[in-house]
Amino acid sequence: MNNFKINISELSPEVLNFLTEADKEFFGRIWKTPLEIYAQRLTAIGLSGHNHVLDAGCGFGQWSVVLSLLNKQIWSFDFSKGRVLALQEIVKKNNITNIHTSVQSIQKTDYSDNFFDFIFCYGVIMFSDFRKSVREFHRILKPGGRVYICTNGVGWYYYNLIETHNSSQNFDSRLMAMETFEATLQFLYTGVYPEGKQTIVPSEIMKRELEIAGFEIIANGAEGSINFTDQVITPFFKGVYHNREGVYEILAQKGC
Repeated sequence: MNNFKINISELSPEVLNFLTEADKEFFGRIWKTPLEIYAQRLTAIGLSGHNHVLDAGCGFGQWSVVLSLLNKQIWSFDFSKGRVLALQEIVKKNNITNIHTSVQSIQKTDYSDNFFDFIFCYGVIMFSDFRKSVREFHRILKPGGRVYICTNGVGWYYYNLIETHNSSQNFDSRLMAMETFEATLQFLYTGVYPEGKQTIVPSEIMKRELEIAGFEIIANGAEGSINFTDQVITPFFKGVYHNREGVYEILAQKGC
């Protein structure tokens, strides 16, 4: 894994033109993490040795690259064209042949029914109508296939509002939190998802929606807590912020 050369300075001007300054800062943060840590997290949830794996909302592809080393074929999509173009360049520069990219919405994809063995969705579902996304996951997963979802409870947004997180001249975490609270209230009041905004979904509601869609909950807890191995996992985030649910994860299986 140490052979990968992934630096934003290596991206072409055409791709960089698609990215905001906040995007570029985010790229630097996520690719600074050693790939071995991502691999450890993926093997902990059983995400290795599969034939067809989907990285739903792949961002700049740090998880996709590691998934491609642990599994046979990876499909990666994001709603951001710039992020997908960046991943495509990373794939090409590193001679990766088993990642298939596209620009799509997490709520409605063009994949066939019952296609994937495993869906990985990290830090993305809050940017969608989560009910539609969960139903779409159920449609494209094979019977017995599994989905992993990691997203944020209300405590994460309290933390961003009160203490700030990765704020810079290009990103205001307090503004993000306030916009998320507003979007969540709008979603709850109207039932219509405000496109492009984050909304807060407590884990109990997410689990209930998964079960309604036809999934069985295998495991759930704070981010980084699901671990089917004997390795020690260091979470990226806390499960509780300001006495409220922070970042959580759920692993579920589609019924046979």
